[in-house]
Amino acid sequence: MDKKKTEIVRLLKRKQETCTRLLEKMEEQMKAVDTQDESRLAVIVEEKEALIAGLNETDQKITGLASALDESTLEKLVSGNEELAKSIESDLEKIIEQETVCQTKLNLVKSE
Repeated sequence: MDKKKTEIVRLLKRKQETCTRLLEKMEEQMKAVDTQDESRLAVIVEEKEALIAGLNETDQKITGLASALDESTLEKLVSGNEELAKSIESDLEKIIEQETVCQTKLNLVKSE
C-alpha cells in the first residue's frame, strides 16, 4: 500500500515537472508565433506533443495505482499533497490559456 502511495507521489512530481517543461515550450511557441518562425513552430509543436503524451501516460499510471487504494488511503494521499495538486492545476490552466492565445494569433495570421 505504501509503495503505491509513494509511486503516486513520485508520478505527481513527474507530472508537475512535465507541466513546467510544457509551460517553457509554450513560451517558446508564443515567441515563434510572434516572429512567424514556422520552422521553429513546427519543432516546438512536436516537442509539446511528446510532453503531452508523457502527461497522458503518467495520468494513466496514477489512475491505475489510485484505483487499487481504499477511500481512506486516497483521502490521506490527496490531503497530504494538496500543494502539489494545486501547482499542477495552476500550470495546466496557464498552459490552456497560452494555447488559446497562440491559437488566436495563428488564426489572425492565417486570415491575413
